[in-house]
Amino acid sequence: MRILAFFNSSIHAQLTCLDEWTSIERDHVNSLTWAIQDLQASTIRIPVTGGAKGDVETVKAAICSAVDVMQAMGSSLFTILSRVEGMNSLVSELAGVAAQERAMLDECESVLGSTTAMQVRKK
Repeated sequence: MRILAFFNSSIHAQLTCLDEWTSIERDHVNSLTWAIQDLQASTIRIPVTGGAKGDVETVKAAICSAVDVMQAMGSSLFTILSRVEGMNSLVSELAGVAAQERAMLDECESVLGSTTAMQVRKK
């Protein structure tokens, strides 16, 4: 019964970590999608074909917009990075718990094997 309670608490902790990871991944994908759309919108406004002429102010505005997007992206990535670093620590801890669980399962298997052998001898 004690082992079952341990397994339940371990699995619950793992599910919590996976839920947090899902949230981080969703935030990251949303940030990247927004950044890609803004960068595409900004670069489309920059004339790049041979002989094209553009208004200096328009080109400046487009480049400034792209820089703003990259700065926002950097801030977003910094926020996500700190969350991922925290998650990395949790994943390392989870790996340790999984190794302990494996050892306990191996021990249970050994005990069950011994118990079965004893029961067979009694009969």
